[in-house]
Amino acid sequence: EDYVVLERRFEATRGECTSDLGVATNRVLPDGTRQLFVVPAGKAFVLTDLEGEITERTGANWFIGSIGYLTATLTGAVADQRVRARVPLDVAAATAGIATMKLHLESGAVADSGATVCLSAVVIDKNGFRTANVGTDVRAYGFLIAR
Repeated sequence: EDYVVLERRFEATRGECTSDLGVATNRVLPDGTRQLFVVPAGKAFVLTDLEGEITERTGANWFIGSIGYLTATLTGAVADQRVRARVPLDVAAATAGIATMKLHLESGAVADSGATVCLSAVVIDKNGFRTANVGTDVRAYGFLIAR
């Protein structure tokens, strides 16, 4: 199997990750180099884990009891798939403006060749949505399989 580690991409090139879908991801290669991740031709990517942090945007004012979401969107030819890690915001998270979360998928989510993985964040409370940033330390894990 070809294991894949993805991290938030800070470079300007976004691939298929529009502002609505979030920030693009880099694949971390075994030698430590990074490149924009696109599922290679003839392969499919199986996303198994999503972990990291979201941070409060200036002026967003998170509240205790709100729910923070870190979303990985796997782009697709027919439809996008979304995988969400979530966590209720406690006193520490609401005060600090940072929430950490982790999600493991037993069966994984599959994206076909040409797909990218985009990351986004939001906080939801009873009054609606609060903006959030994808943190600097976000990782997605999975593997490539033959198609």
